[in-house]
Amino acid sequence: MSDLATMSKAGFMPRAVASIIDAVILLIIWIALQMLLGNTLGLLLQLAVAIGYVLGFWTTTGQTPGHKAMGLRVVRTDGTRLDLSHAMLRYVGAIVASIPFFLGFSWVAFNTGRQGWHDKLADTCVVKV
Repeated sequence: MSDLATMSKAGFMPRAVASIIDAVILLIIWIALQMLLGNTLGLLLQLAVAIGYVLGFWTTTGQTPGHKAMGLRVVRTDGTRLDLSHAMLRYVGAIVASIPFFLGFSWVAFNTGRQGWHDKLADTCVVKV
């Protein structure tokens, strides 16, 4: 367990850049799968890869490659690592947060705890490491 009180929470811009880095990585994988497998099978496999990518990194290191590049880590609000159930809840929450014009992600910029809707839902936060 980490002392979350001494950790600095990440703001909107570093988190947005980390997400862009991860999106580029996943886009490259998507293009390769489309070229190798075609539209339907490539799309289904890409969906599985994207979910596995995020859940795998969040539950093992707390850092996707984008987070690592930006010096960020996703943790529970008690400072511990995410388990699979909280990672899945955060992932679903991220989908919901994106629906109303990404308002749930933008919330990070205005929330004093620097949590988006998906963070609130899954009891998580993103800290600087």
